[in-house]
Amino acid sequence: MEKLLSVLKKKGIGIIKQNEILKSLIVKPGILTGSITDKIEVDIKFGMNIAQNISQCDIGQTVVIKDKMVIAIEAIEGTDDCIKRGIELGKNNLVICKSAHEKQNQKYDLPTLGPNSLKGLKKDQVKAIAWKSSHTFISEKEEFIKKAKELNITLISI
Repeated sequence: MEKLLSVLKKKGIGIIKQNEILKSLIVKPGILTGSITDKIEVDIKFGMNIAQNISQCDIGQTVVIKDKMVIAIEAIEGTDDCIKRGIELGKNNLVICKSAHEKQNQKYDLPTLGPNSLKGLKKDQVKAIAWKSSHTFISEKEEFIKKAKELNITLISI
């Protein structure tokens, strides 16, 4: 991708950062639905730390946590498949945490969550989803919140 951007730049074509034109997809910090228990808070703190560390290594951006244990780490498969694998291994009461590299390329590579991330989930499989607010797009926010409420999932923008 960097090669393509270099070629475009040489041709006089500029690239606008995603977060400049898609500001409406960034959700300010706070709880969008549900509530945080002490147990969820512990898993979120643990998971966000792990997610931040793996993103710094360019491994992935998402981790699935249960009882302060890493159940799944995103790699090349992407967020949705990481979540599916986490459910297969951890079954229920999972916490999903999504972060991003501090130097994440904001022109074309910001992490995204949305209704598709919840597709196929059953109630009580996932207790909470937390993400780094400044570096994560939330697509179809209203539908994402509605589906999370139906599944009893707490959504937290951090």
